[in-house]
Amino acid sequence: MESGDENIEQGKSRRVWTSFEEESLLNVLDGIIAGGQRCDSGSFKSGTLLKIENALNLLCPNSNLKASPHIESKLKKLKKDYSIIYDMMNKSGFAWNDIKKCIEVDSNEVWDTYLQHNKKAKGWRNKKYPLFDRLATIFGSDRATGIGAEVPADMMEEQSNNEDGIEVENDTSPMSMSTLRMQAVTDAIVKGNEDRSDIAKELKKMGLSVIDQIEALKIILDKPQNISVFMSLDDEVRKVYVDNLLAGTARGST
Repeated sequence: MESGDENIEQGKSRRVWTSFEEESLLNVLDGIIAGGQRCDSGSFKSGTLLKIENALNLLCPNSNLKASPHIESKLKKLKKDYSIIYDMMNKSGFAWNDIKKCIEVDSNEVWDTYLQHNKKAKGWRNKKYPLFDRLATIFGSDRATGIGAEVPADMMEEQSNNEDGIEVENDTSPMSMSTLRMQAVTDAIVKGNEDRSDIAKELKKMGLSVIDQIEALKIILDKPQNISVFMSLDDEVRKVYVDNLLAGTARGST
């Protein structure tokens, strides 16, 4: 009975990620790394998970992705996959094929012996995994220490129980947002250490297109005087100010 109840609870938190959402997450993580949001130890700085949530909700406005459990579970799953491959790469008889983007093994005997002590590696021999190089950059000096290694503690605000409940749905919807626009919103969200998700939420309430939200956020966060003016205005005047910023005519926007 307890087992059944547990399965039901896990089902409630199960989240299917589209390929666009996953790509958006990776782009946001790339921007966070470039923005210096990682400590020397390799773990992410405090508050990074919330910054990721804010960026994803601008890039994927109807996704309703939350830091917990969605993003932290996805990051845990990505780290788990990365750790499995990294562990094999550092074992005798294993090698990473950079052309095929998969792990190759010298012989069946080597593979069978490894599986006896590393059952989670089952299915990874010759399995194409093009994300590995990208994940190696994202996780940086926080190198995997074995199969099942955890996501950095500073990023994980609470543990998730559904690490195996994350799937990626292959969809064919066009990538309507270029990598450049994704980078723009990420740069705006993670610029500095101060969380300005309040501004992002106000922009979303204005009914602007996603692209205009991104551009307005980038302009406002680029200069302290723009932030001060934006926060001092009431809703109606604030909308006019943002319209002017987007048109390039607001005072202090150039």
